[in-house]
Amino acid sequence: MKQGSWWGRKSGAGKTMLVLLALLFCEIALCLATPVLAPRLDALMHVPRGEGWGTFGVVLWELWLIALTLVLMVCAALWRLVGFFMRKKAG
Repeated sequence: MKQGSWWGRKSGAGKTMLVLLALLFCEIALCLATPVLAPRLDALMHVPRGEGWGTFGVVLWELWLIALTLVLMVCAALWRLVGFFMRKKAG
C-alpha cells in the first residue's frame, strides 16, 4: 500500500471521479443561477433583450456540459471497476 497523503493513495480513477463530482455540483449550481444572473449580466454588458438564444441558449449549453460530465463519470466508474477486477484476479 502506498504511503503518503490521502490524495496520494487514491487511484487515478478515484481522483477523476472526485474532480468530476465537484465539477458536476458547480455546473448544477451555475445552471440554477443562470436565469437569475443572465438579465443582470446582459444589462451590465449592454446586450439587448431577446437577441440570439439568450438565457435559454446558455442553460441549454450548461445542460449539455452536465450530460458530458455524467458520461465522463460513468467512464471513470468503469475504469475503477476494471481496475478492481484486475487487482482481484491478480491476487
